[in-house]
Amino acid sequence: MSEENVELVRQSADALVRRDRTAWLAVCDEDLEVVPIREWPEPGVRGAKAAWDFYLKIFDAFDQFPVDNVEIVGAVADKVLLHYRLDLSGKGSGAGVEFDYWLVTTVRQGKLLRGEWFADYHVALEAAGLSE
Repeated sequence: MSEENVELVRQSADALVRRDRTAWLAVCDEDLEVVPIREWPEPGVRGAKAAWDFYLKIFDAFDQFPVDNVEIVGAVADKVLLHYRLDLSGKGSGAGVEFDYWLVTTVRQGKLLRGEWFADYHVALEAAGLSE
């Protein structure tokens, strides 16, 4: 595993949990791209500030969004594969939501460059360049 890239991803998650925009932007490339799953109701975004707003909008729809206990599955070269398996409750409605997605994060020159989300483990594994 690329420990440096894994640590960068951890720093990113920690900054999101703390809502520390400055710390989060510091680990992101200014051209950061977020590519949600195909079925997501909104398109992806480009730009670190737009990505911050994109993620906070999602987090704010739920009572809690604990990204600090996400499983880091593996890393190779410039990619880190994470698994987000969370049981969430909608803010206001209290409706239960199962959030079960895979994220392939691409790192370039010590900054997060791309976050691509997947609903299928095998597709995410292939996108990350990892084999079973």
